[in-house]
Amino acid sequence: MSKEITSLYFLVGIDHKAFKIGIANSTISRISKLGGQMVFDLKESLEILWTSRREALRAEKTLHFICEKYQVEYTKSDGFTEWFDISCFELALLNAKNILDSRGISHNQIKKGILLP
Repeated sequence: MSKEITSLYFLVGIDHKAFKIGIANSTISRISKLGGQMVFDLKESLEILWTSRREALRAEKTLHFICEKYQVEYTKSDGFTEWFDISCFELALLNAKNILDSRGISHNQIKKGILLP
């Protein structure tokens, strides 16, 4: 039996002022629900692949906590509380790497650029 992959994503807003931290079974489907590719710079966005949805959710919540003071009101769409000022992107990525390290997961699970089918 194969494990279901869950993505922890950082979606960069098209204007590069903010990014969204979230999780999804399909980042592409989630992007569609959030307004499509016109809302995000997919080349600058990234996703981290997890074999445990529970761990992906814990990582997401940890990153939300760490970045809390950078939270911005970027959009009123679904997931609007998960947007953070772009100045926090590197801090969030550094902490995501630390979380991966603490779980014994390779940084190769970080995929920069989200490709549409």
